Amino acid sequence: MQTVLSQLNAVPGVIGSLVCDEEGRLLANVFPPLFDVSLLTDAARCLADGVAGLGFSPDTSQDLDLRFGEARIVVRPLPGATLLVLCSKATNHQFLALSASVAVTRLAKLRNAPP
Repeated sequence: MQTVLSQLNAVPGVIGSLVCDEEGRLLANVFPPLFDVSLLTDAARCLADGVAGLGFSPDTSQDLDLRFGEARIVVRPLPGATLLVLCSKATNHQFLALSASVAVTRLAKLRNAPP
């Protein structure tokens, strides 16, 4: 998973990304050291709660795009988990959406692979 997230982070403007399961457990993350793991763990729990409340599902090809002053958070569902990408507001959303689609496909395969 780390490799897939690292490749996603190569998209210009992406700051970091993470995957959490439906229970809010942090499965993988690639963020700069500025982001403490406990902070990311809390974010994963909040993300799982929010996604469940919105009825967000991998059956749709939609993502959730939250825009802030200088940043944006893009959330994309995958089977049994959720992908979150933190990026700058200048990130090309179409390029990010294409890259996130590829990442979701690869992450879903990794989640279904036998240990």
